[in-house]
Amino acid sequence: MQRPDPARALSALITEASDRLAKRWAREALSEVSNGAMTGRRELKKPLEGHLTELARHLAQRGPSGVALWAESVRHHGGERYEQQYSISDLIREFHALFRALTEEWQRKWGAPPAEVMQLCSDACAQGAASAADDYVRRMRAGRAHLREAAAIDTIVRHVDEGLLAVEGDGTLSYATPPASRILGIDEAELVGLPSSQVGKLIQRLDLRDESGRPLEPGEIPYLEVLTTGRPTRSRWLRLRRPTDHAERVVRADAVAIVENGELRGVVQAIRDRTDEYQQREALAGAYEELRVLHLVLLRRARAAAIGDVARGIAGTLNNAMNAIRLRTTVLTGQGIPSEHLAAIEGSVEEVARLVQRLQESALPRGTAPLELVPIDDVVREALEIVRPELVAAAAGRTLYVSRDLGASASVRARRGDVREIVVHFLLSAIDEAPPDGTVRIMTSVEHEAVRLCLSHPAPTLPRETLTPASDLAAEWGASVSVRASSDGGTELCFDFPVPAEAPAGAPAAVTSPPEIPGPPPGVGPARAVLIVDDDKDNRQVLAELLAARGFDVADAGTAAAAEALAASRPYDAALVDLAMPDKSGWDIVRTLHLLRPAMRIALVTGYEAKAEPGRDVPHVEGVFRKPVDLARLLAFLGEEPGERALSP
Repeated sequence: MQRPDPARALSALITEASDRLAKRWAREALSEVSNGAMTGRRELKKPLEGHLTELARHLAQRGPSGVALWAESVRHHGGERYEQQYSISDLIREFHALFRALTEEWQRKWGAPPAEVMQLCSDACAQGAASAADDYVRRMRAGRAHLREAAAIDTIVRHVDEGLLAVEGDGTLSYATPPASRILGIDEAELVGLPSSQVGKLIQRLDLRDESGRPLEPGEIPYLEVLTTGRPTRSRWLRLRRPTDHAERVVRADAVAIVENGELRGVVQAIRDRTDEYQQREALAGAYEELRVLHLVLLRRARAAAIGDVARGIAGTLNNAMNAIRLRTTVLTGQGIPSEHLAAIEGSVEEVARLVQRLQESALPRGTAPLELVPIDDVVREALEIVRPELVAAAAGRTLYVSRDLGASASVRARRGDVREIVVHFLLSAIDEAPPDGTVRIMTSVEHEAVRLCLSHPAPTLPRETLTPASDLAAEWGASVSVRASSDGGTELCFDFPVPAEAPAGAPAAVTSPPEIPGPPPGVGPARAVLIVDDDKDNRQVLAELLAARGFDVADAGTAAAAEALAASRPYDAALVDLAMPDKSGWDIVRTLHLLRPAMRIALVTGYEAKAEPGRDVPHVEGVFRKPVDLARLLAFLGEEPGERALSP
């Protein structure tokens, strides 16, 4: 059976028994007032019955949030009691009497009130009492008193299960209730008189932190925040450690401004111990996090199947951005910017370009490239760099070590991308499967005429998606693969590569020579009129500006249609065509431009891997430039000798 809504049930009870509740409230309130009060039971009953009707209406319309609205509607009640010569103690006890009347009426009709109803009644009476007390103090001040004199409510608020702190306009803490002292674990005498300049020491003593565990700054204390902004703070969860018993507690804090005649006179801050409630919420959050982690594991496996498309898309976007940065750096050369700054930018561009190239290589289908000599230590470093963000994220909340001992300094015959993929998959499985405290070890060495790569996993088994491709690829490389238990209870995966004759063990990896700069064919002069075709506006315009500054006659087009129209209207010596265009493939644009201007030299400029070989697969393409573009190679293609024309400032 569905449990009744506490707010609606309480509203119905008040409506049904409003007369009886009002009589009881008035009787119990009158029995506790001091002798100086000038009112009788009948005078007391009528306004109390009206307050009950308002409470029932707000609960029915707005549920638990109606309590705050009701508290505002009874605010004036405090001022009326002040005029009737009630003490503020009488006022607080009056609301305490309402709490007893509501809970006992519920018990009379339905039995013991559930915790939700008790909490709702407590919140209503506490907030109503606080609101009425605020108006009472305001009236009292208007006649004779300052906020410090209002601290007489100390004898009353002992009955409330939440702590109150009163703070002066200068930030001095002038009053603290006993519940506040109990919640914080600090004696009231130590709190009262605390100036704002000493709040930092209070934070240290309480080890006061926000919900995430971050230590608070003094300006983040709710009452100081209200004094700064003049606006109430939203409820905040705070963590603290009580000095009395060193118990970790979680409290909810609210602070409201006390304004008189438009002037901010002080702040009242409420503190509620909500440790049990918070722990229950944390337990639910923990269960949700476990489900989320399981979901991420499934997503990662699905993501691996789509990594090629993702890598290609990311690579193209990054290359466009890096190309624009590199070209703009060239434009800025000689304009008074320190050379070390430009060199740092250029170095960052090169680093990102290398990472992009690794992504593109990872996107290629396995086994599509021929075997080559691969420097094993370099490939391991590349794999670690690719997985670094995942390792950093996985380290949150646990200890996961990655130990590498790279001592091979040798090359093996394999495919670079395949070796890197094996190491990356191994590291990802370590993130998913490793215990909270574990170490992943990666070791390379030269042993008995073989180059060894060993990957040690802290989990007792390796997932099939790591083992199967490892065995298949090792067979292609002519390497042997072994799986065995490691000394720390984990699993060790080792590859033994035969040392290739071309690269003796211990020899440094061969350095690839830079690509040859494609100059114009013999008898062909340098280009003067250049057509730039690129859908990326920033790349297109910066390259055009750069070439124009070096004396070239430049036109640019952002679409295939615009490029073809420009080529038809006048001859160009050379064209630089982006491979990925929105309305037509770069290869198709090349063919059309060649039909329009057979003598025009054409090169592709691309942020992606060009799978065709210029001059053979596409005869009309004489060069391919990867983004970010090497300006020296590009100028050589156009026929300009190094240093032939200086860049205009």
